[in-house]
Amino acid sequence: FSLFFISRNRLRFLFYLLLCCIFSVFILPDSFLNYILKLNNPKAYARLDIWISGIKGFLENPVFGNGIDFRYIFEKFKFPYFDGFNYYNHSTLHSHNEFINILAEYGILYFIIYLTTIKNSLETKNCYLKVLIINFTIFSFFDIVLKVPFFSIFYFSMLGIASDSNTHVFKFRRIFHIIAIFVLVSFFVSKTFDYDDFINSTQSVYRKIAASRCFVNYQPYNPIIYYNLAFYHYQLGLYDKTVFFLDEALKIEPNFNLALLMYCDLMLRKGNKDLAKKYFSRIRPYELKDDLYSYRTSHFDKNIYLSLKNNLK
Repeated sequence: FSLFFISRNRLRFLFYLLLCCIFSVFILPDSFLNYILKLNNPKAYARLDIWISGIKGFLENPVFGNGIDFRYIFEKFKFPYFDGFNYYNHSTLHSHNEFINILAEYGILYFIIYLTTIKNSLETKNCYLKVLIINFTIFSFFDIVLKVPFFSIFYFSMLGIASDSNTHVFKFRRIFHIIAIFVLVSFFVSKTFDYDDFINSTQSVYRKIAASRCFVNYQPYNPIIYYNLAFYHYQLGLYDKTVFFLDEALKIEPNFNLALLMYCDLMLRKGNKDLAKKYFSRIRPYELKDDLYSYRTSHFDKNIYLSLKNNLK
């Protein structure tokens, strides 16, 4: 796109580009094409579902938004955990689309200011700077820009330089500075509310339970938090509470291997071998390592698995 934008003979450029695309189909290996086109990945459309969740969040509070940190918006408006092909049990801190993310977090007023800043920056006479701004803006349709410090600083620096080169848009420079500071502050604020960081920072089971019960209000469809609550109560010997939280985790993710292993162990402790066999039969004795979120729910302890298998014989 950049070469096309600055090319003097654009028709010739398009012709050569078309030839390259045609020949690349025959030259590139199938594995590379499958990776680019996601032909063998049924989860390739998951990002569309995340965008839908962000749009739902925007429609809930269109004027002022839902506040900083998209992960809480996603947990409230996320798609069903199972759609017939995949389990979507994970949480995400960004919508992977800056425009949707801004609308969901900050609302239409901030979104208008953001668009105005981009529009006036594109009036620069420097075509190379304009190409960089356009490329970053297009990239922001599909991934994270403003929450990554390097990208956000570089992106807003380009917008600022472009605005400064146009005297008739001088008044918008202050708006640009406000947005840049606000984005950087929001990035660091959102990082302070990380569940995993808090859990790993303390050895107290009671503190972990308190933190998990707090975070489960923000992430009510995250089975990992319910499993952690079950695990902490299991450590304290509170088995009734353990069963309650395991049930909550398995409602969201029916094939949560660690939860099924713990449930099987509890049923054996209570002498209910038939129910233990029922839960054990649901365990998938393999791990999905190609995806972080699938891995966290498909992971299991092989030693415990073999021990329970022997006890059930």
